[in-house]
Amino acid sequence: MLAQIKIMRRILTICLCLLLANLYSQNKTVIESDTMNLVDNNGLKQGIWILTDKNGNTRMKCNYIDNKIDKTINYYMDDQIKLIYTIGENGNFSWSYILNESDTIRGVTKYIDSKFRLLLENGEQLDNKTNVEIITISEVFPTYYGGDMAMYKYIQENLIYPEKAKRKGKTGKVIVQFTIDQNGGITNVKVIESSSKIFNNEALRVVQQMPNWRPGHQRGKMVKVTMNLPISFNLNN
Repeated sequence: MLAQIKIMRRILTICLCLLLANLYSQNKTVIESDTMNLVDNNGLKQGIWILTDKNGNTRMKCNYIDNKIDKTINYYMDDQIKLIYTIGENGNFSWSYILNESDTIRGVTKYIDSKFRLLLENGEQLDNKTNVEIITISEVFPTYYGGDMAMYKYIQENLIYPEKAKRKGKTGKVIVQFTIDQNGGITNVKVIESSSKIFNNEALRVVQQMPNWRPGHQRGKMVKVTMNLPISFNLNN
């Protein structure tokens, strides 16, 4: 009996190690031998984090130390730095918005009456056009590592057509809603629209087991973002 307990403990330890290794591997990417977007085993973001748009272009880059951004956040447009946030106290930032090679405007951000405000260095508010431009640049939507094509490839390779639906020749579509959390993990997975319940469980399973995404980012911090994903069941594929 003692020997069996020892064996079970050993198996449990191995399974736990494999689980942690899987979680660790889903929370990072390696670019030119440098590890990016790493979440450690304590759930803290560490090192360089890079977020991209759906076309793979860099949109945001910063460095994390124990889940806190170290000094600056760089935002990009067309692979060029366009906006720089420098971390200040009380959640405020100073910012530099690069209009062109010779013209840069600078200011600060503050929460006034619980609202995020962009102000010039002299305390005046920005004109609406520039304000919208800066806010737009500093908002990054979640993206799947490798882009949409990689995501649909994952679904195609992992989706298992329900046998009951296959026998009946049924096809259909399920829209799955889920949340990408601040570390890129997938939570709150649910079906919001379905042509037939026969497909629901498989659609939920394939989304729940999907690798982590690059998270969304808004005004200096990672944020939770709710996504909708249509999944088609077609016997011709």
